[in-house]
Amino acid sequence: MNLSNIIRVTDDEEEATEEDYAEFMPDFVWVLRDFALTLEDSDKQPITPNEYLENALEERYKVIHREGDDEIIMEKNRIRQVIRGCFEQRDCYPLVRPVINEAQLQNLESLEDYELRHDFLEQITNLRNTLFTHASTKKLNGNELTGSMMAQLIEQYVSKLNGDDVPVVQNIWDYICEENCNKVYEQVYQDYEKMMSELRGVMTDDEIDFSHQNSLKTALGIW
Repeated sequence: MNLSNIIRVTDDEEEATEEDYAEFMPDFVWVLRDFALTLEDSDKQPITPNEYLENALEERYKVIHREGDDEIIMEKNRIRQVIRGCFEQRDCYPLVRPVINEAQLQNLESLEDYELRHDFLEQITNLRNTLFTHASTKKLNGNELTGSMMAQLIEQYVSKLNGDDVPVVQNIWDYICEENCNKVYEQVYQDYEKMMSELRGVMTDDEIDFSHQNSLKTALGIW
């Protein structure tokens, strides 16, 4: 699994590592639906959901091999390595099956909360509260993204991927900054023009200069 075939941080990143990508990655949340296992380690000792996740991300090796096993094991271990390296903050949320009845399971969208298992409701409520309370704001290069900028980011990623191109994070960030700066410039220019056009009567050079500075300062306030 070569990340540079999927996404790149910069145009020149032959030596890029998972840690280089980590700066741009969101928090990793692993939601396990219909979870029926007991949370315990190999010694049958109780563990937390996050400890279960970290155990799952440890590299695996088989004592007895079949033909082709080595490549499969190496690829899975590579995926584990990428997840560990790219996502510094990792959390796991196991959810039990929402209902026992098979017929109800096929029509979950029509069920009321009281018809769902109590454990499931507690788990899903905890997950939602955690996400709304602790989910961090999306950032790029240390800058928080607005909703509009986030939409632009997604559009650029999707456009590149659909065009069989490899998205370059820094290039997309530069594009977003340029687009937003152009929008701000146009708005500032229009506001300045509007304020200056509203001036009436004969004015001295000092009055014109004062109006110019005042209008410019007001228009730049949008920054």
